[in-house]
Amino acid sequence: MKTRSGRTTADTLRQDHDDDGSEGTAMMNVPITSSAILPPWVRDISHASLVQWKKKRREYEDAISALCSASGEDISKALMTVKSTFDHTLLKMLCKYDWEVPFESIT
Repeated sequence: MKTRSGRTTADTLRQDHDDDGSEGTAMMNVPITSSAILPPWVRDISHASLVQWKKKRREYEDAISALCSASGEDISKALMTVKSTFDHTLLKMLCKYDWEVPFESIT
């Protein structure tokens, strides 16, 4: 994958040492993306769906973390909450019938 500097990420990872053999400080490059990084949505609560969602959520959090470390932005402001990625109707149903808590109390 090409980075903003025009090099591939593999080339960047190989540059752990300077030309004289001493270790240098390698700058981490953020891959160029032409689209926004969007979180995965919870639309189903089956075990298989939740396992896939958790894997995709971890990838989303890692991507946002990399972008925030490069830009200096606060990661807590850049990440979308889990609640906001739930299907609204599904979340209301879970609150009412499974968890028996008011929808407004969910954070």
